[in-house]
Amino acid sequence: MSTGSLATYSPIKSVNREEIQLRGDDGVVYTFLLNADTIFCQGSTRVSDWTYLKAVPKKTSITILTTDIVNLRAMIVWDKQPAISVENGQIAFALPPMCK
Repeated sequence: MSTGSLATYSPIKSVNREEIQLRGDDGVVYTFLLNADTIFCQGSTRVSDWTYLKAVPKKTSITILTTDIVNLRAMIVWDKQPAISVENGQIAFALPPMCK
């Protein structure tokens, strides 16, 4: 059962087949679990596994979406950050488009 949702974006600290670690602006490291159900988006293309993330430049922000804020299991991993804009004084946050 879903306990909520979380979207985060930060540079990758480390990644392997079981987890990805992102370093926040404050230096805190966040760990997200990867599994066979995780969807990986390289640009607009869906790829079969996490290995492309090893080639993402160190300072590039990526985006992770999870609906399990307890276990932090990554549902979708994009190799780019979300779009953030201000509309009528409100901050608008849009996840990258879903890959195919």
